[in-house]
Amino acid sequence: MLRDWLSRKSAAQATLGLLALGLVGCGSSVYRPIGPPPADSVTFPAASTQGWLQQYGTGYVPTGPSAFENNPNGDTAYGVATDFQGNVIVLDETLGAFPGFTSNHLPEFAVVKFDGSGNRLWTQQFGTGNGDFPNAIATDAQGNIFVAGATTGAFSGFMNSVGTQQSVVIKLNPSGQTVWIQQFPSTGSSQANGLAVDAQGNAIVVGETEQPGFSDGYTEGGYVAKLSGATGSTIWKQAYNATSFNYETTGVAVDSQGNVIAVGGFPGPGSSNSTTYMVAKLDGTTGNTMWQQLPVTYSPFGGQMLTYTQVAVDAQGDVLLGGVDDSTGYNQCVIASLANGTGTQQWKQEFGAAETCIPGNLATDTAGNVLMTGNMLNPFFSSSNPPKTDDVFLAKLNGGGAGVWLQQFGTGEDLAKDSTTLGALTFVATDSQNHAYVAGTTTGAFPGFTNANKVNELFVTQFGP
Repeated sequence: MLRDWLSRKSAAQATLGLLALGLVGCGSSVYRPIGPPPADSVTFPAASTQGWLQQYGTGYVPTGPSAFENNPNGDTAYGVATDFQGNVIVLDETLGAFPGFTSNHLPEFAVVKFDGSGNRLWTQQFGTGNGDFPNAIATDAQGNIFVAGATTGAFSGFMNSVGTQQSVVIKLNPSGQTVWIQQFPSTGSSQANGLAVDAQGNAIVVGETEQPGFSDGYTEGGYVAKLSGATGSTIWKQAYNATSFNYETTGVAVDSQGNVIAVGGFPGPGSSNSTTYMVAKLDGTTGNTMWQQLPVTYSPFGGQMLTYTQVAVDAQGDVLLGGVDDSTGYNQCVIASLANGTGTQQWKQEFGAAETCIPGNLATDTAGNVLMTGNMLNPFFSSSNPPKTDDVFLAKLNGGGAGVWLQQFGTGEDLAKDSTTLGALTFVATDSQNHAYVAGTTTGAFPGFTNANKVNELFVTQFGP
């Protein structure tokens, strides 16, 4: 669902809400399925390829009743990207202030750039001062950086007199300076959920916006829009208006021909009593739909149990989907491959039910592999890592769906607030050398770092090919 500035929720948790398993306390048992967990369809050897790691943040701790919502402190990761030089850029929602910046302790965007060896190059922090919520980050071939999300204020050159949450997309140059900002007025609240950049440097943004309907006064409609990389002006926009159910787009990718693959809630066939999550391919020039697929399953009661919210495209042009399968009552992470030309499913792999797997996002590398990161509430490899809750995983599959390796790591306190069983706020990106970079949030301390106040801090770490 759309989040206002008093009730932040991440994009992948929209409409369907929380699944039966609660994450409150993370180790608690709000719900216990009956029977043993289903078997994994893919197995992974353990890996030990972790390279450098950086942990950092503003260190902000609220001191009074003006503290923002229930978020107890500081910083939350909302994305990671790499550029053509192998630099790593992390997107942060911060309530504090990095050195050289000030804060009124409402959420703002922060972008931190590291080189490929983990050295921090620069930090940018910016916002309207009224609550700004990042959701996605991408780069173009020249190293420019695009970030997207929402604001309840007004950036320079825009108006928002009633404080409605509005979608926003911002382009920064490789040095972190603002090139342009686009803020989109709407009659109801809106937000950008996902972002991709095509070969010409244009930005494709997906999200959701409120509109009249339902007994509570609104429904949520999804949108996909293409913006000029040079100016930020809209080239085309497709709106998916809801009349009786909620629709929203949560993830987006672009293929080598500039066509757009979007995943989320679309009008289409499926359950009669819930939003249908599906995937669509749109013509990159016009925005017209080329195909839609519904690679999901339903419970006997009509509820959707296999939900895809993330998408990537590999070097061969195939579409990779990431999500979760709760059809047995256990959370299993799912990765599926679809043929680009038709959307026909080529393979699907499920894993991690016994660990209570919570998927993050997807990335592909130049060798045709697909990587998924996320969190789990039980260890994948207890023999190599003491049993912990709330750790991070990075799973790598080859282009045929076979497991290459899976790495578990963390402080045991790495499941970020606003994660749900549909999606973890843990992110992965790859570089041209097929290194993978994982970014997330921790209230613990990795080796070599301290976190005495146990505040939200960010981490970013490298893994080898």
